[in-house]
Amino acid sequence: MRRSYFDTGALTIERHGETFVIRPRTISEVFAAVGRAGFRVEVIAEPPPVQTSDPGPAVPSTIIWRTRKEGV
Repeated sequence: MRRSYFDTGALTIERHGETFVIRPRTISEVFAAVGRAGFRVEVIAEPPPVQTSDPGPAVPSTIIWRTRKEGV
């Protein structure tokens, strides 16, 4: 299923017999929320995407954030 990067509507996924509800957020939304919570982003890592037979653009499915609580 393809959907817009900016579509933040809830997404229900089933994996290994378990159902999960995911609420996607853009990188800018997460970055802003982390800052409002008093954290500073030190590193953002985006592992290379897994190659598939899908001819669309390959984008990372995971982003890793390393943050530090400010003032501690």
